[in-house]
Amino acid sequence: MSFDDILKKLNKTLMNPKRFLIVTFLYTFGPKSMAEVQKAVGITWGDLSTHVRKLEEEGYIETKKVITRRRNKIYLFLTEKGIREYSQLVNILKMLIERVPKEPEKRIKEDYILIINRRRKRIEGI
Repeated sequence: MSFDDILKKLNKTLMNPKRFLIVTFLYTFGPKSMAEVQKAVGITWGDLSTHVRKLEEEGYIETKKVITRRRNKIYLFLTEKGIREYSQLVNILKMLIERVPKEPEKRIKEDYILIINRRRKRIEGI
């Protein structure tokens, strides 16, 4: 599979950094209240609400309102689809990581030298 083919398989909804953090947190720690997610992920209530709505529309999470003595709490749950899509995304990201050169500094240095040499040849040819 080519690098481009792998990139095309990335889930655009879950690749949003904030949504990725929300889903990762729920995947790792299970159902949590919105307050717990907000504190753990470190985003504003407005951002959390927006991203939860998007994830819910896509069918990745479900919300459940729980009434307590003190206040109402909204809990977030990953759905079967959410778990499946997140797991698939993680596997695709692992494939991308495996394709990263083992010594990226060496490759970057070689590419840089190649570019410099091409520029020198162009300048000398003028």
